[in-house]
Amino acid sequence: EKALNCLILACSNSGQPERAEGWFHAIKAIGCKADIISYSSMIHVAAKYGNLEKAEQWMSELHGAGLVPNAICYNAVLHACVIGHAPARAEHWMQQMKASGLQPNVTSYNAMIDACTGP
Repeated sequence: EKALNCLILACSNSGQPERAEGWFHAIKAIGCKADIISYSSMIHVAAKYGNLEKAEQWMSELHGAGLVPNAICYNAVLHACVIGHAPARAEHWMQQMKASGLQPNVTSYNAMIDACTGP
């Protein structure tokens, strides 16, 4: 799993989000279980390439897999809201983060400011 998570990030960093998703699916194909790092990496990939809908889909899949998102996941989806110019969605995710018991951090608040004022 760790090696495949590294491949996901490598694909993201080299401008290949589709390949990153392929490696994510490879985790399951070889009988491993995607972990929080796998999902947070995919949320990050979607955010990096401005795909808010996909970032939100990964958050939904994360929940469906019985995992609990951490601050890294929430901050990544907040970043997707910034890139997607979606302040209302950013507010939604900030509220979800707080409702889950997580304390927003500087990254979270900076993303909210950027989402509301533009990057």
